[in-house]
Amino acid sequence: MLVRWTARSLLSEPGSLIGSVGGVALALLLVMLVEAMFAGEAQRIVEYLERSRADVWVMQRGVSNMHMASSLVRKDVVEAVRATPGVRRATPILYVNAFLRAGGRRWFSYVVGLRPDAASGGPWAMVDGGARARAGEVVVPDVVASKARLGLGDEVELLGRRLRVSGVSAGTYSMANSVTFVSYDDLADLLSAPEAASYVLVEADGTVSAEALAARIRERIRDVNVMTRADFVESDRRMAMQMGVEIIEIMTWVGSLVAALIVAFTAYTSVVRREREFGVAKALGTPNRALELAALQQAAMLAAGGWIVAVALAHASEPFIEALLPEISLRYHAATVGKLGLATMAIAAAAGWLPARRVGRLDPAIVFRE
Repeated sequence: MLVRWTARSLLSEPGSLIGSVGGVALALLLVMLVEAMFAGEAQRIVEYLERSRADVWVMQRGVSNMHMASSLVRKDVVEAVRATPGVRRATPILYVNAFLRAGGRRWFSYVVGLRPDAASGGPWAMVDGGARARAGEVVVPDVVASKARLGLGDEVELLGRRLRVSGVSAGTYSMANSVTFVSYDDLADLLSAPEAASYVLVEADGTVSAEALAARIRERIRDVNVMTRADFVESDRRMAMQMGVEIIEIMTWVGSLVAALIVAFTAYTSVVRREREFGVAKALGTPNRALELAALQQAAMLAAGGWIVAVALAHASEPFIEALLPEISLRYHAATVGKLGLATMAIAAAAGWLPARRVGRLDPAIVFRE
């Protein structure tokens, strides 16, 4: 009965209800978008590592990531890895951090050199062209191709060399870096390392776990670092996110603070604005405890409505945002969205508590005042 009366009270002023719910929804939507951008970027940064199909990564001793790193291992290390029991395939790649010049701009990129027969370490989805670059060719990310207006056959500059675009890959771009693929021979020539590799991507044969295979390689080959894919991904993510995580965290905190203030203000004013209605209810004999509970329910209903609208808007706007800003990747986590909902309810309850106590002490005579 009390819930029905509270809901009816809110619905009696549709304009005020829409404004209150809309204000809360927009504030929460801001927080959701910032959190989704952070989560999406954190995932995109390590997408290449996760999609590489490698169970174990072998690299130079002292190196534990790809972002802003440099690694070089000898040819005999590659052969020793291949000869390790439990290894189905070992794919050497060359790698360097560099800037790709295209469309009058510079794009920071992971540059990966692959052999034509490489089974791992290449692009996992293509928009156009081939997935393996031959000598003098390059495979660029779709966002770079779109922003720089590149098509198959166009030229870009990489490490001082002109290369022809032979393919456009999908999912290989993030705001922190992109992934560009060239031929192994071209990158070996540019790095003056014809017999070396940067990383060795190891696939297990199914008879041994990734952890056991990494330990086995570590025992057989000295002076290298060996990491499972899970450990390597986490290490690289931590390193990459250190570059800009503070800014994103500040944005998240500022957005959360603004949202909290809006939720609190909306919940508070909504209860205060209906003092006369609560006075009528008290004059009719409604107990103080019931009035206080009704005031808290009203604040909670506004908060819940704003959260529901925010979630709906977030998911409805996702394809439009990614179409207009392809460099942004949004990733919503149910746990994060749920926690935001609980926090919103808690803030609304706290903000509604003071006016709720005030409602309990209302003088019924307020009904007859002008």
